[in-house]
Amino acid sequence: VNKFTTKFQYAGYDYAEETTHGLLMPSKSDEKFAVMLKKLNESKVRVKACNSFMPGSLRSVGKDANHEGVLNRADTVFKRAKLAGVEGIVFGSSGSRRLKEGDKREDAEKQFVELLKKMAPLAHAQGVEIWLEPLNRKEDNFINTQVEGAAIIEKVNHPALGMVCDIFHVARNEEPPEDIMKTVNFVRHCHIAEKKKRSAPGTEQYDFTPYLKALHKAKYSGSVSMECGWDNLDTRPASALKYLKNQVASMKSK
Repeated sequence: VNKFTTKFQYAGYDYAEETTHGLLMPSKSDEKFAVMLKKLNESKVRVKACNSFMPGSLRSVGKDANHEGVLNRADTVFKRAKLAGVEGIVFGSSGSRRLKEGDKREDAEKQFVELLKKMAPLAHAQGVEIWLEPLNRKEDNFINTQVEGAAIIEKVNHPALGMVCDIFHVARNEEPPEDIMKTVNFVRHCHIAEKKKRSAPGTEQYDFTPYLKALHKAKYSGSVSMECGWDNLDTRPASALKYLKNQVASMKSK
């Protein structure tokens, strides 16, 4: 929690999304986390989600998979998330899960499902959820689309496991908005950023309405975070929020 996060609070945002390593500090001591937790409580900023869950050094799949290390970190993350009031941990982490040369996709999927079956109860015990995030094909070569993410979640079949619909990744993959509607029952959280440069909404006037319509038609009522780059933290947060609200309003009026 820093001066940048509080700028969004004053711009009218309902909550923040932080990084796991920045807020929950799983590689740091309980004492250092306690200092961070005190800052969070004093700031009165609500942090709903944390991303950047696993570092690339902790592999989830492949010949060098380290499930013991992944689960140990996850357990610390979930316990601290509960203390911080964080509802969901976003599991993108392409460095941890992307396939290396020689890795077979079928084997990796079995490994990943097995890992999530062990991880989900740890989250559930703390009242926290894991939100699996499909990533675009330039960033990941394992779980890319909403349909692929939903298939993994169905195999794990645990209430603590849901999915992120990241409109930036969906757009980069050129997934049809209809796929959002097909898989929305698994979606617990959304990310949004403009397609070209992952910029904040309104920076290049990107039209999100096809995806917003799909979410609306599917009766999605969950949260949306702007996970993007910011060109001006003094003015862009307010203008990005206004732009997105205007897009929602125009979509509903059509």
